[in-house]
Amino acid sequence: MKELLAKIVVFLKEKRAVVIPCAFVFVCVVCGVLSVLMSGVTTAYSVEYGGEQIALIESEEVFNKGKELALTKVSGEKPEGLIYTPVIKKVLTLDKRIVGAETLGNAIINNTDEITKGVALTVNGEEKVFAKTRDDLDKYLAERLKEYDVASADENSSEFIDKVEIKEVYCSTASFAEADKQKSAVSKLNVKTTIKYNEDVVVSYKTVTKYDSSQLFTYRKTTQEGKNGLNHNVDKVVFVNGVEKQREHLEQQVVTAPVNKVVVVGTKYPQDTTASAAGMICPLPRGSYAITSQYGEKRGSSRHYALDLGTYGGIAQPIYAVKGGVVTKAVKSNTGYGYHVIIDHGAGVETLYAHASVLYVSVGDRVTQGQTIAKVGSTGNSTGPHLHIEVRIHGQKKNPHNYINF
Repeated sequence: MKELLAKIVVFLKEKRAVVIPCAFVFVCVVCGVLSVLMSGVTTAYSVEYGGEQIALIESEEVFNKGKELALTKVSGEKPEGLIYTPVIKKVLTLDKRIVGAETLGNAIINNTDEITKGVALTVNGEEKVFAKTRDDLDKYLAERLKEYDVASADENSSEFIDKVEIKEVYCSTASFAEADKQKSAVSKLNVKTTIKYNEDVVVSYKTVTKYDSSQLFTYRKTTQEGKNGLNHNVDKVVFVNGVEKQREHLEQQVVTAPVNKVVVVGTKYPQDTTASAAGMICPLPRGSYAITSQYGEKRGSSRHYALDLGTYGGIAQPIYAVKGGVVTKAVKSNTGYGYHVIIDHGAGVETLYAHASVLYVSVGDRVTQGQTIAKVGSTGNSTGPHLHIEVRIHGQKKNPHNYINF
């Protein structure tokens, strides 16, 4: 044994020029291997598209999560098989090269030919249509805003009512719309247009009726002809999709004031009450009605001092003036008598026609016997279509049966 050790020592002394460097290299290699092993080498899965690695992941489940994340970032149409199945291989790698689902999702998007960057037209945050670039969408939006401009206006200002934006997105190539679909989507946007313009406006004259007690009720004379006036207005008008919604007069200048038409109507009547009340005809076509409430009929704590004529034809029946005279009241109301007319026949005799649906006469009109003055209705305090007819003598309500030939 001693001899063997002695030989080894002699050998080392003789070969030390070779042994020492080799030993050093061996120690370095061993240290290097130990260093690599200590730095975190581990197994992982290589995700490959088209033979090229796009990511290293911890497990195959990470790919499914990354795929889901990728799909959530893709807007618009997502056809079946948009993200195709990669080749997944088990490999050795360093811990620091392994990525999570979020990074993998981005890598999937960037390496899928059917997914690309584009733009989306959004309305109040909702995606409506997709395009490769924003150029055409910008053009169609500008055309839509100008669509309702008024050529004669001094100023035009248009804006979309809703929040309209063009956003960059990832989407499948199948989502890109043709030009006609892009234009159609833009045409549905609501546009508010505000214009300002100068305008000359005709102001219509009014008719003023004056009553002359010295003239008979048949007297009617125009003492002053009416003339229209002219105003110069500066207006601001707001349109929505071309329909006027608001108008404001910023300035108004009277160029020519209107001249009212003046009509004088006589109010003097013969003093013979009997003559004025005689010969009254039925106010409705014969056979078109039935008397549904008599004069003097008790209604609760009061009495009904008129006749109610219920019509078979509903609100279509005409109402006639029972005798000629002048209209002293023509009221459109939804309470009490409702739409009603009062005619003065002279000498203190009046007739009232109530609950009409339409009035054909106005205050001051001179009517003839049998003229259609209104249509039967159910306005005011009424339970159904009928005519409420009153005869008044010097303000007192009388039984129509004693004056009207029914």
